[in-house]
Amino acid sequence: MKPRWGRRYTTRRLADAPDGSAIRPHAARRELQAVSHASGSMERGLNTDMAHTNGAIDLATACSWWQDGRAGSSLLRAAARCLTGEPHYFKAAFIAEYERQARDDPRALEAASKLLDAVRASPVLTASGWCRCTGLREIDVVGRGLKEKRDEDPQIRAVLDTRTIVMPLWGVSLSRDVALRYGSRWLFTISGAFPGVAAWIESGAKPEEQEIITGGRYEVQEVEDQDCTTVVRLHWLDHVSCPRSSHP
Repeated sequence: MKPRWGRRYTTRRLADAPDGSAIRPHAARRELQAVSHASGSMERGLNTDMAHTNGAIDLATACSWWQDGRAGSSLLRAAARCLTGEPHYFKAAFIAEYERQARDDPRALEAASKLLDAVRASPVLTASGWCRCTGLREIDVVGRGLKEKRDEDPQIRAVLDTRTIVMPLWGVSLSRDVALRYGSRWLFTISGAFPGVAAWIESGAKPEEQEIITGGRYEVQEVEDQDCTTVVRLHWLDHVSCPRSSHP
């Protein structure tokens, strides 16, 4: 039996604004900011157009770094764990090495801090809300696939059995094909509303990945084995506290 991907949300294409003009990234950014202000989640006055000041890393740069291959997001996810004190949901030598590198890299810590702050300041939207605000026509999944890891898979299953999982930062795609490109042994999906940063809107790069940088504490609502893929349905609960988020 093939996975049930659920309802498909439909709105306008990126190139099909109501007046026939193209919906540009800056227009989508303004719409996201408007939603943030309307929902009262813009308390920190996040400025997504902030340029480099005295060498500071802005949100666009942090998103570009995140999108720069798997090493980029892996290092920044490790940095977020260092900042929040939250461990990875499984133990492995390569995870420990990324965290060692992150602790020794002030720029990685600064970029992760910028992303954590941006996620906390972002609107909390459902799939249809993200679809509307980013100008996508449809969303067929909100998730991320993982490859089989013989040594780590039992650890993943054990964490899921606790019904709670914490990921300070991770990336989900709004495209099923992209989500499964990272692996099909596991498919972590989010149902309901969740916060995030549309990476391609902020960086202006890789729109085909349709990646939302998100994070927090999640309830594990369902774990279902479907053919060769274990589909995990998560529900976002809250942000992860980050005493070191204002990294100098």
